Amino acid sequence: MKRFICILLIAMLCLCVTACGESGSDSGATEANQTETQAQTAAPTTADGKYASVADYLSEPSMAALVAEAETSFSNDTISARIYADGDTMVYEFKYLVKLTDDQINQMKGQLEEGLNYDADSFLSDLESLKQHVSVDEPKLFVVYLASDGYEIASKLYT
Repeated sequence: MKRFICILLIAMLCLCVTACGESGSDSGATEANQTETQAQTAAPTTADGKYASVADYLSEPSMAALVAEAETSFSNDTISARIYADGDTMVYEFKYLVKLTDDQINQMKGQLEEGLNYDADSFLSDLESLKQHVSVDEPKLFVVYLASDGYEIASKLYT
């Protein structure tokens, strides 16, 4: 059962990355729609047309809808998913809603870290997409898995 939960969580992480990564690989027609949407939003943009912050980018209506969809699809009775800005960092947070024992946490830690390394290319792709949309010197992507009490089980910062 424990192994199944770990595998399920890694699969959800992969799907989340894919869903978020697709938003950065738009066609020319979609880019025109994005430009129009950006012009209609109140989020501050810089002279180059990029969002002034990660928070502005995530709050843009079409991006906010994608974030909400990803959070909903990867949250269940066992884990909640949250995507948010923390300064110049976009955070993918996965928090267990059930109490985990120390043994469960120790078993999952290695598997989650392995999954973070395995999916590094996908996360780096998400980061490159973020860099194309925000005027932040060095934006980052932080992926973190938390126990129900907030204890950090595994995480990785992509720069």
